[in-house]
Amino acid sequence: MGWLIGLIFSLLMTFGGIVSYSMEKKVEELVVVVIFVLLDICCIKKYRDKKTGKTAEKKQKKKDSKEMLSRMITGKHQAGLPLSQDTSCEITVENDCFKISGGGNVFELKKNKITDIAVKTDAEIQKQYVSSIGGAVAGGMVFGPLGAIVGGRAKEKKTTTITYYLIFTYRSKDEIDYASFEIPFNCFYKAQKWRKDFQNQATSNDINNSIEL
Repeated sequence: MGWLIGLIFSLLMTFGGIVSYSMEKKVEELVVVVIFVLLDICCIKKYRDKKTGKTAEKKQKKKDSKEMLSRMITGKHQAGLPLSQDTSCEITVENDCFKISGGGNVFELKKNKITDIAVKTDAEIQKQYVSSIGGAVAGGMVFGPLGAIVGGRAKEKKTTTITYYLIFTYRSKDEIDYASFEIPFNCFYKAQKWRKDFQNQATSNDINNSIEL
């Protein structure tokens, strides 16, 4: 109704502007006519979209897009998947799994296989790596290959820039595996929420992660 009222008002103003210009021939009147003609076109399009359902469709698409972005984190693969290091990935949380899209492939990590979700900085990983007994050998087991990758950079890094990592620990057959991703700071808090949600769900479900040795 609002767009219809606006259209009627705009058409009346356009008509009045045309009449005024035809009588006085002022440039100002012509400018007003042009402005209201453009407004007419906008109102007609909006009114037509609402009548045909396109407005509702656009709103739904915008809502779906916003909802999808709220469930997705972009990152760069570091280790754990058959992808090159630093391959750009999109990680999306679904009801029963995490979908990881990258390098033209889509991987599904079932939630019932996940034993831990961690969000760590490079400094935290390096600290655990250095404190591991046995040095590089044991350090390589800190979050899987990511421990060796990040830990090995400890002496090379000269800047104070903080790098963030999202790390999934999961059961693959009878072994523990890791999938790790470097994530930007603007995804840090979303990743933390995933971690907290997983921990809360694991506690409420009393998940037993015992592994037969």
